[in-house]
Amino acid sequence: MLGFALARNLGQLPEALFVERTFRDWLATTNHIPDLPAIPITLVEIDDPAGWTMLDVTLFLKSLPTENTPVTVIENLPAGGHPAWLRSFEELALRQPRLLLPIRLSRDDPADNASYDWLESGAARPSRHRGERYLSVSQSPGELLLGVVSVGVSNLASETQADTVPLIFWFNDRPVPSLALRAALLARKISVEAIRWKATLLIGARPVATNRDGSFSVDFSFLPGIKRLAASDFLLRLADRNSPAVTSIPDQSLQGVLILGDSSSKKFKNASGESFSRVEVLAAALATLLNGPRLRPLSGVGGIVLFGALVLLPWFLLGKNRALRFIALAGALVVYLLLAIHLAGSFGVALPLVVPLAILLSGAMASALLSVFLRKKS
Repeated sequence: MLGFALARNLGQLPEALFVERTFRDWLATTNHIPDLPAIPITLVEIDDPAGWTMLDVTLFLKSLPTENTPVTVIENLPAGGHPAWLRSFEELALRQPRLLLPIRLSRDDPADNASYDWLESGAARPSRHRGERYLSVSQSPGELLLGVVSVGVSNLASETQADTVPLIFWFNDRPVPSLALRAALLARKISVEAIRWKATLLIGARPVATNRDGSFSVDFSFLPGIKRLAASDFLLRLADRNSPAVTSIPDQSLQGVLILGDSSSKKFKNASGESFSRVEVLAAALATLLNGPRLRPLSGVGGIVLFGALVLLPWFLLGKNRALRFIALAGALVVYLLLAIHLAGSFGVALPLVVPLAILLSGAMASALLSVFLRKKS
């Protein structure tokens, strides 16, 4: 019952039962989770209140290394602009082998002459996913880039909540990868056709559990380990290219994945109430896909065996002595909670039902003290 109460909605019920967000967030804030791994992601933050134009994005691409080019993700393309800027951007984008651009999908009916043959989709049909259907593309790069430059869907599951991020979208009855998934595949040099949709998706070191709507849970504890740079520094880097000795950002520091986006508007919130920008949600989602969640749940069978050995077995072995039963149960719960903290800190493994059992232990202790008090009073 407590597991159901902790679930924020039925779609997140398995996670609420096995890896409670409250427990995970507490472990993250008290540094009980193992140290952050090296995260090859650089968040390039646009620090101009007026935003960037297509010319600024073009100059940003021009400032990138010409050899060992990193995966470059542009979270949002500026709308409009001078035709000459758009043409320069397209010409430069065609020469970027690992560039990823965003598209946005819409549920509106497509135009009569619309053709989406250029849109990539996964080869394997993920039958367990039942996400919302989209019918048209509301925002895309220029026609010259369609079918040539890699694209990913930048829509998010919600315009306010950031706990889950879509992996795929259903577009005209075929699965299309999201921007986060496409960036992870580019970073790992995996083709879209190689994806095999199961209950988990393995891209990095650890598998990531997927939900039935084609989304996955984002681990925001990765954000402190992500390198951040100001977008304006890349314009200075372009000016310093003729003088490598004084370049503020050397080529060696631009490895892995670069994500360009505006981080000024923090309107997305996670279960803990923290606020994030859209580009920070994308960076945390990508880090989760590349590394796997820092805290992974113990399997259901393992949790049942451990819980039975620590809690249920002593209860039945101690016979009808209620006092010994209560002491053994309370002690077993304490051992279980301490073991949960140890396993999370040493191995990144989360035991199931930690928060409900902690509440149960507190309630049992309170009931026992109240019972003793009432007996003495009577």
